[in-house]
Amino acid sequence: MSEEEIKKEFGILKPDLEAWGKFVDQTIKNIIHNYRYGKIQIFPKYRLKNEQSFINKALYRGKGYDDPLVQIEDKVGTRVVVLVTDIVDRVSNDLKTYDQWNIKESKTKHEIFEEVPDKFGYQSIHYIVTPKDNCCNFASGSFRLKQLTCEIQVRTLLQHAYAEISHDNVYKGPYKNDPVILRQLAKSMALMEAADDYFCKTLEQVSAPQNKENMLLEHLVKVFMEIRGLDEPPAFDRNLAEEILSLVADEHISKDDIDVFLKSNPDIVDAIRYGKSVIIQQPIIILLAYCLDKIPYSLEKWDIDLDVYDDVCRSLGYAPNR
Repeated sequence: MSEEEIKKEFGILKPDLEAWGKFVDQTIKNIIHNYRYGKIQIFPKYRLKNEQSFINKALYRGKGYDDPLVQIEDKVGTRVVVLVTDIVDRVSNDLKTYDQWNIKESKTKHEIFEEVPDKFGYQSIHYIVTPKDNCCNFASGSFRLKQLTCEIQVRTLLQHAYAEISHDNVYKGPYKNDPVILRQLAKSMALMEAADDYFCKTLEQVSAPQNKENMLLEHLVKVFMEIRGLDEPPAFDRNLAEEILSLVADEHISKDDIDVFLKSNPDIVDAIRYGKSVIIQQPIIILLAYCLDKIPYSLEKWDIDLDVYDDVCRSLGYAPNR
């Protein structure tokens, strides 16, 4: 294909690529929707390869593509960054079992090791997904389905930091054969692999099912996202949340207790949905509302200015009780 032919065909394909990228992003967000807060560090946001970059890769890098619109598989790309490799494994398994796309690893770990052996085995995982028939409103059996490829990268925060430093600065720059720099990178990779192992063990302990505070906070985040129509967990003050949780540690509040309370108090749900104050825009407000309604005495030890406490009560429709 000539440059003009590729430019024309790529331009025709771009709207479908955009639609496929949006679909992949939303699907990943749906898949990780119930993950515990904090395990996902960077949520997916697709990017479409620009025309110049696509033409350069198709014609001028010695790849020898017969059909670049099919063979170049990172025309659209997206990425999920998580805390540790245990979560990479969970995301990967969930991606593989989704039934609306075809999925394959773009490169196996063995292939990556053969290309860059100094990176050891601590690698991000890259998948290529294409839509199945009748997926995402594309015509069934369309010849374009095989052209609609999206690369999904799943990596840890440490892998992401390594990639940001090494990808353009070293492996694609003038220092890619510098033995001193490559050795420094290799040592950093070994340290990251060890650190990840310790992080996985630490998270396994602090996230144990018997940790009822973690379970309740996770549920509060999930319910809060549903109430406010959020696709991603909101940023919130973890110290504040833990302080409130500690005040009710002996009250044995269950997830069902929270659900029943909200179902029977639609005015509270509306106050949380539309509230503008900083504290109402945090998941812990659900627990505060429950306490004000059911066990107000539990908040007596909350170290907060009385006027501020009164404002919180009024914003939820309760008369101040301290």
